[in-house]
Amino acid sequence: MNIQKKAPKEYKRLHKNEKALNSHVERLKNRNADIQIIPLFNGKKVKTFEEKEGMKVRIKNPQKPNEWELRYSFPFVNVNAENYHIKTTGTWKIIAVRNNATKKFKELIAKHGLNYNSSSGSKYVTTKIGIYRYSDHWGSVASCNWRIENYPKWLDKQKAYFLAFIKYTDLKSSKRLDEI
Repeated sequence: MNIQKKAPKEYKRLHKNEKALNSHVERLKNRNADIQIIPLFNGKKVKTFEEKEGMKVRIKNPQKPNEWELRYSFPFVNVNAENYHIKTTGTWKIIAVRNNATKKFKELIAKHGLNYNSSSGSKYVTTKIGIYRYSDHWGSVASCNWRIENYPKWLDKQKAYFLAFIKYTDLKSSKRLDEI
């Protein structure tokens, strides 16, 4: 599973019962959580190794843990053709503007087919590696934040259609697996 670079929120829970710990771990594994278990003895981390002359040496009789700190987090959702429109952020690359954009987008539709036509007039074509978007509005789009790379300043006061492309790997999701 690919985990995005943004660090997910980490949760901590202290367990004093090993059976309850194992039950909690199993539930988290079923939800694809990243799990770390830290054995503790009276609130301090249990040492199983110690440093001797620059080498790690296993302690013969380590203290038996009487509690466990469970740390877990949920990785972010990988963006694909099914979920690119849900809570994503990214910078799109301009392919074409105005009349040229219309012409190129018609060619894309002929080749790949139209994936989605929004009520606001934006149109989408998805491919194996990314999405083409034909639209006259960018920035906050529904639950997404989509920008155009090197946006031409002369277009600030004009309503113009852009054809832009972004790879799925360049879209960052803010939705974690536990929110599905």
